[in-house]
Amino acid sequence: MDFEGIYCFDIASVRLAVYPDGPGGARIVAQISEDTLHDAFGSREIGEELIQACKVHFDAIAAATIARHKAHPRQPVMLMSDDFGHHLFFAPPTVQRKPRAPGCTPGAVPVGGARAVLRQAEATKTLPVACRALA
Repeated sequence: MDFEGIYCFDIASVRLAVYPDGPGGARIVAQISEDTLHDAFGSREIGEELIQACKVHFDAIAAATIARHKAHPRQPVMLMSDDFGHHLFFAPPTVQRKPRAPGCTPGAVPVGGARAVLRQAEATKTLPVACRALA
């Protein structure tokens, strides 16, 4: 399925169309908020950039839309984080995140290199970590 959607500034959401039977079939219109995209997929985009986040995760969004519509066919489809239970905090394959060692706060990296510290932490199961803030 191809993605078809618009960003609605006034409600901070993306409205999108899903065609479960293909382009010639019925259309389901769904709405997903910025908060849901952030919670369900770890998306950091805001505003118009959320369209790209929806494109990256469209397979999961389309599946949730169809499931929600089948469960409640006479109600509007407003997707929530609960609709993506197994996708919560999913990092898209196009985003490379630096590993973070236990004990480091977000925005900090372990002194000595993240990968080496993480390998050692996994091997020993406990490790005091010294972190430095990213510049």
